[in-house]
Amino acid sequence: MFLLGHRSCRILCGPELRLPASSREACTRLPIRLNASHFQHILDDVSTTERAYHGDPMSNFSPSRRGKALESVIRSYLTKMSPAQKLQDVERGFRSNGSQLSQYGSDFDWWCDGKRVECKSAQICWAPSKKRWQASFHGVKLALAGVRSAAPFDELLLVLYSPFKLHIIRHDLSLGVHSAGKRTASRGNTISVCGGRNETNLHDALATILDKFLSGNNDCELVAELDTRCSEVTKTLAENSTSKGLSFMERVYKGVPLSLVQGARRGYIMERLCLEIESSINSASTVVRSCANHTCDWVRDGLRIELKHAQLRWCEAKQSWLCHFQGVKIQQPGKSRCAKFDELWLLIYSSEGICIFRHQDMFGISWDRQGEIFGHSIYVYSQRCVRDVSLALDIICAKLLRGGCAQLACIEW
Repeated sequence: MFLLGHRSCRILCGPELRLPASSREACTRLPIRLNASHFQHILDDVSTTERAYHGDPMSNFSPSRRGKALESVIRSYLTKMSPAQKLQDVERGFRSNGSQLSQYGSDFDWWCDGKRVECKSAQICWAPSKKRWQASFHGVKLALAGVRSAAPFDELLLVLYSPFKLHIIRHDLSLGVHSAGKRTASRGNTISVCGGRNETNLHDALATILDKFLSGNNDCELVAELDTRCSEVTKTLAENSTSKGLSFMERVYKGVPLSLVQGARRGYIMERLCLEIESSINSASTVVRSCANHTCDWVRDGLRIELKHAQLRWCEAKQSWLCHFQGVKIQQPGKSRCAKFDELWLLIYSSEGICIFRHQDMFGISWDRQGEIFGHSIYVYSQRCVRDVSLALDIICAKLLRGGCAQLACIEW
């Protein structure tokens, strides 16, 4: 498994992660295999947000499934409360290769009496760096000069998710709208509303956020308030919790450590894991974690190290498992822009465990115009129609090795 089943791997099974001095030099050439129990203190570290939502019916939903479930909840509720309204699905479009888009690939979510309705949901989360609770709705494609003359929808509904509560708000397309920087043109704006700084109590922060939404200074409107334990919600959640309601990806990752942790939080955990491995295999070096505003993740003896992580995902369009590392700000041949790091680590998160590689040269880099703005991508696919996760992971690891990447470590669940 992970191409680490061969005899040349160094296996660490004891509670102490520090390597013997005689083995440190070998570890610069050979990968080490670790059990997840080495990092239980990191994996079991519960965030402020996770503690606040403990026991909520949707706390064990992945962000993707929660978003889909909430959309179903809102549609069901609106139909029940206003039977005269005519809600219709959006006709699914097609990709450039001829394949049909999913029902979630349209510019808006449904029709309501001839109006195009877009629905976005966000969980109120604690932002440690800002010391406040906030809710951010991403990917809202509003009018943008030179890109979109108007929003591709007529009405925007926001679902504010807090512990055991859902607030459905009709947005005025103005309050809390922020640019997403260079990503705004392709990915849309962000609507962000936050509680007061150092307002640690979630219920107080929720009151502040709702007050901002519903004050007389804007045209936002509270449509409804639902309890996540009420029958309208629990029925829809039950339908989304069955094996039929789960996607192939969700079935594969069900019960896997970190599978329910959101992207930014998971990235933070991955960085902590890699820092412990780095400090152990290079114990004679000085390893310093970078500040939030630095361009790399940590520095080892003056060498800037950048970590990029990717989840092993099933790509329906290509019928293949894929690892997609994004935002790699590397120097492009013939361009003056310099890389923001000296060494790039690639971490694969899968249902089998975690694999860590040191990237080599230009392997797998996708050069395109978007990459000059957002950072480039590294795509690594398994073979087409190979659905077995373990085999697909071995294929991807083999491709990385053939591309000159060095495998540093493996963490098995």
